[in-house]
Amino acid sequence: EEVTVTVSDERMWVRNHVEDEAERSRAMLTELCLASDEFDHFAVKAHHSVTFCLKELRGLLTFAESTGLLVAVYLDEPGSPVVLSVTDSVLEGNFVLATLSDDHNLHKNNKGPDAEPPPPDDFMNDDIDSYLIAMDTSVVPGPSYAKPPTPSLGAAEESPSDRHGIRRHSEEEEEQDKPPNKKFRSIFFGSVLPPSPQTSTQPLPTQEVLASNSEDETEAE
Repeated sequence: EEVTVTVSDERMWVRNHVEDEAERSRAMLTELCLASDEFDHFAVKAHHSVTFCLKELRGLLTFAESTGLLVAVYLDEPGSPVVLSVTDSVLEGNFVLATLSDDHNLHKNNKGPDAEPPPPDDFMNDDIDSYLIAMDTSVVPGPSYAKPPTPSLGAAEESPSDRHGIRRHSEEEEEQDKPPNKKFRSIFFGSVLPPSPQTSTQPLPTQEVLASNSEDETEAE
């Protein structure tokens, strides 16, 4: 929040500062006018108007009022600092405040429909088509993922005979993995030992006989 101080030969005005000119119609403007005879000493060499922060001015005036000290204000053209001084027999203080320059106020006032547009960006003057083509050609191709080959319809279809052969082959593999039962094979499929070149009716010493030869007994009778 800023305050504007304007001085002339006979008067001094203090008013609140509004930056945007368009907001002046809606903002509340407060102005205080002081005549030259209300000051102990009033000397003006030129008419000036300066704008500075109100917070520091309010704090200094509160301090001077509580201590009963006189405040001296030294100001010049806009942009130059304002010096506020308090002087006493045991105290002397100078407060320097920055002010807004005319360039800042001129920049605020020039913001209107007649203001010159900013210079166009060089990037917008380029041909958009050539820019898009350059973007397309500069794109780095990403990693390609090969799709697994799709089996043909003829390879996927299997005949019932092929499935039967596959099932029999798997059953034979399972039987080979399992240990054979010697007694079971001796009863139903004969001896587990390989057949001898010479046929012999006598049992081997290691072969287990499960039943007597009934045919020999019948012939003997």
